[in-house]
Amino acid sequence: MTVIRQIFPLSRDNNQRCMRNNHRISSLLCDPQEGYLQMLQVSNLYLYDSVLMLANAFHRKLEDRKWHSMASLNCMRKSTKPWNGGRSMLETIKKGHITGLTGVMEFREDGSNPYVQFEILGTSYSETFGKDVRRVKIQFFFP
Repeated sequence: MTVIRQIFPLSRDNNQRCMRNNHRISSLLCDPQEGYLQMLQVSNLYLYDSVLMLANAFHRKLEDRKWHSMASLNCMRKSTKPWNGGRSMLETIKKGHITGLTGVMEFREDGSNPYVQFEILGTSYSETFGKDVRRVKIQFFFP
């Protein structure tokens, strides 16, 4: 079996390195004043960053005086038609750049995040050696 998982390269600045469950997170969460921040799961950090990116895009769109169409959307109807501002919003999201709880988020023209790496793991099982997991390759994307 081959497993591909997303990993984030460590910052070159040692003061910004903070890991939780093999995921890089904001250094603000390494030694938080509030105890509940230590209990946040990594998936929640990714969700937070996604919402932050979306909120950032809405903020930039609202500041753009050309984008003033706030036609109502009804997401409950079964035959909804596409939102006219959707393509423009997607382009704004793609042009965004934020530093979230999991690090830097931005997108290239092809939609990939240059600050992400993918780790390819090969797994095997034999009666002699048991279960074996080894890194086959790390795919880097450079900005």
